[in-house]
Amino acid sequence: MSLRFVSTLLVVSVAGLTLVACGDDGDGSGGSTSTTTATSTTGSSTTGAGTTTSASTTGAGTTTSASTTTATTTSASTTTGGGMGEVVINEVTSNSEDNDRIELFNPGSAAIDLEGYSIIDDSGDPQNVYTFAAGSMLGAGEYLVLVGDTDHMFGLGNDDAVTLLDPAMATVDTADWAADEADVSYCRVPNGTGAFQVCAATTWGAANM
Repeated sequence: MSLRFVSTLLVVSVAGLTLVACGDDGDGSGGSTSTTTATSTTGSSTTGAGTTTSASTTGAGTTTSASTTTATTTSASTTTGGGMGEVVINEVTSNSEDNDRIELFNPGSAAIDLEGYSIIDDSGDPQNVYTFAAGSMLGAGEYLVLVGDTDHMFGLGNDDAVTLLDPAMATVDTADWAADEADVSYCRVPNGTGAFQVCAATTWGAANM
């Protein structure tokens, strides 16, 4: 009588790993078979304007990898003005006979609301401030002449300065003249855009010559 011994068949599967083990088949020759398979790892990420895809497959002694990176960058910037015009101090005089006038000019293409704007002189005296009231509009290409003792209540000195401030108290424009430079007229040439210089005649409400 012959005995035949057959070992137990054990199958273990762990996280994609399959192991098949066979014991002795009874004929003394022994035998085992092992197969390992790990596949399908795919990841993708997208950040901002870039896309990255990678894939890796390993199986049966063969490794294949592929990587593709595509990046697209789009940038757009748009700045749109609020339709506001511009305003500059265009001409001043320290001649009291001409009432220490200050001329503003809007060289822009749209009207500007001057409410809350103010003009101060160089003395630092808080009383020497003229503030524009509600409804003070200055149209495109228009002039506004402030007359001493009528509009503003401070005099302009021989060596002085006046500053235009916006409602946030930021400086918009300044006219600063040395002794005698504004005796007649201290004005911008070219009109509205040029630097201040001594002018031979006043041109209130009109282009500087």
